[in-house]
Amino acid sequence: MPPDLLAAAGGDELLAHLLYRRGCRTGEEARKFLDWRLYEPVRPFLFPGMREAVAVVERAVAAGRRVCVYGDYDADGVTAASILVEALRRAGADVTYHIPDRFREGYGLNRNVLEHLAAEGVRLIVTCDTGIASVEEVAYAGELGMEVVVTDHHQPPAVLPPAAAIVNPKLLAPDHPTRVLAGVGVAFLLAGALLREGEGWPEAFLDLFVLGTIADAVPLTAENRYWVARGLPCLRATRRPGLAALMQAAGIDPGAATEEDVAYQLAPRINAAGRLEAARPVVEMLLTADAARAAELAAWLDRVNAQRRELCELIGEEAEARLEDRNAPAIVLFDPHWHEGVIGIVAGRLAERYGRPAFLLTTRAEEEVAVGSARAGAGVSVYDVLAACADELVRFGGHEAAAGFAVEPERIPRLASRIQAVVGGRCPEAGGGPVAEWELGLDAVRREVYEKVQLLAPFGAGNPAPVFVTRGVSVLAQRPTLNGKHLRLVVGREEHRCSAIWWSAPRDPVPAADGVDVLYELGLDRWQGEERLELVVRDIVPSAAVAAPAAEEEWLDLRGSDPAELLRSYPEAVFYHEGGPAPAGVPVSHRYGVKAAPTLVLLAIPPDPAVLREIVALANARRIVLGYRDEPLPGVKVFLKTLLGMAKYALNRHAGVVDLGRLAAALGELEGTVYYGLLALVQAGALEVSTPEHNRVLVKKGPPEHVPPEAARAGTLLRKLLGESRAFRRFCLKAPAADIAATIFRQR
Repeated sequence: MPPDLLAAAGGDELLAHLLYRRGCRTGEEARKFLDWRLYEPVRPFLFPGMREAVAVVERAVAAGRRVCVYGDYDADGVTAASILVEALRRAGADVTYHIPDRFREGYGLNRNVLEHLAAEGVRLIVTCDTGIASVEEVAYAGELGMEVVVTDHHQPPAVLPPAAAIVNPKLLAPDHPTRVLAGVGVAFLLAGALLREGEGWPEAFLDLFVLGTIADAVPLTAENRYWVARGLPCLRATRRPGLAALMQAAGIDPGAATEEDVAYQLAPRINAAGRLEAARPVVEMLLTADAARAAELAAWLDRVNAQRRELCELIGEEAEARLEDRNAPAIVLFDPHWHEGVIGIVAGRLAERYGRPAFLLTTRAEEEVAVGSARAGAGVSVYDVLAACADELVRFGGHEAAAGFAVEPERIPRLASRIQAVVGGRCPEAGGGPVAEWELGLDAVRREVYEKVQLLAPFGAGNPAPVFVTRGVSVLAQRPTLNGKHLRLVVGREEHRCSAIWWSAPRDPVPAADGVDVLYELGLDRWQGEERLELVVRDIVPSAAVAAPAAEEEWLDLRGSDPAELLRSYPEAVFYHEGGPAPAGVPVSHRYGVKAAPTLVLLAIPPDPAVLREIVALANARRIVLGYRDEPLPGVKVFLKTLLGMAKYALNRHAGVVDLGRLAAALGELEGTVYYGLLALVQAGALEVSTPEHNRVLVKKGPPEHVPPEAARAGTLLRKLLGESRAFRRFCLKAPAADIAATIFRQR
């Protein structure tokens, strides 16, 4: 390790190692990585082609000619268009904008649209996030009497369009710091040049830069890292009613918004418009000063996003079922009935899960071609893969991480074989899964390590969150969360225990036996002022290390005892209680708050054996006391009434954001029980509930505008789940302590 790099990391070997892995070789590079204020960004006019582009625009503005900003229908395209429209307005231009319809006009410049714009008096077109591949269309615009300035970040073709000016970072050297810019980044620099770095630039535009850059999954390195780090505070303090309304609709606290909120909450909502309907209203939402109109458009986006999620779930399940060779270099799947607007999302999920590039195709009947979306995996550029197969394609375009293409249906089998061969030749180890950057013992999983890791944020493409590995641990407890899509675990070695969450876990159960290696990121679960460090699992694999054997617990049967007396007898204990009022004077913990203690006292019965195992594993107690009483449990009607009251409280106090796990703990039930209870209230017209995202939902007042299909069977499933939890509670009330303990031991 270079001494000056170690010194820049404050002598911390872990931080120095992580910085080295991220390309820092000197102390100066490390200091610039850790503090964006030390980085020197490229000034707008130093960008090649910028002076020519500004000169063309200024001539048009001075002559009073009408300007049209021509964008794209994804989040990068609409944020880029919004920046340019706002900058041109500030520069005094007569400006309009056009966002293409994915299904009627397709990607890039459209000849029919160009004819319409010319008829409307447009004399200058400024593209953003598009145009570099529209060689014939740019020439046609010239024939119609319109100049074109192309700003784009996609890979240029061999022959460039005959534009009045071209601004594209892909025309620069591979190591140029601006080469990583998204379309919104190019538009951002053009705005800065046009406004001579005045008129509020850059701060007035940085909220849009952050949104578009993170949404497009371009590397968060060099220029992007600088501007995103500088821009996140601008996003949190945004003055745009549209962005504020969108964050409210997504249940995000604006003052605490993170890059993860942008990637997983805001970007999908914006992208949903162009995927299913039209994206032009998104630009209106981002530019409007009318708060009421902004809220209306944000609510519309939220509804479209709910439809998008349902389609993604359906197509994702079908795609998973069709994966025949999970060890092939690439994933290539075709279905004529899949929705063109969402196959890119599903491809991205498959690429992330299986660690290899994914290519999904469907048909576009009006063109008699199959269209596809590709997403990168295993470090393979999907653009380069498609370029190597260009003779099989009608067209293609994009960049390293994401690309689109079209192919004649009869050529699909041959194209699939070519893709497998190309990817296999370039990256034969594709599909190897996550790679750990550092080994930690469970005793080293502490808040200060998490804080150290956060010095490397913002995380994203090109700068992923560090992956750690802990070897030779035991999976002491595991249970699926809502709908079985995620897995909550407790892992341990010797006296140390850690909670873990595995988002989108594999369908195969995790082995409960000793001796596994856990690969994970460090996460902080925040809710209503509470913070809990947890492992965010990336993979679990068999280990060569031998795990320490688990000690046997002593189980004591003191059912029916006075809680105050139990506290006097076991003052060192952790007391578990959920559902209903807690005993007066006794400090209690729910399932997510249980900490290690010599004694665990159960003052309530968990809803199922998996939650009981989780509580016992977290407490790591040598003595477990059954101290609960036979208490009446609410029926379905009372349960729903209580749940509705809690939902209304969340609506009034927490902008409608509901953490299903915390609500389940408050009620003493499972997350699925709570979710199907909420859906039963949706079916009754009392609430509207969003699709769960990372175990959280957003509730709104009824009657609902959108009812999920699964709401129709919510009442039946709710009664089933309540019945199962009550059956387990009856067992725990009557069974000997040894039999209750056996429900734990059977899983070890």
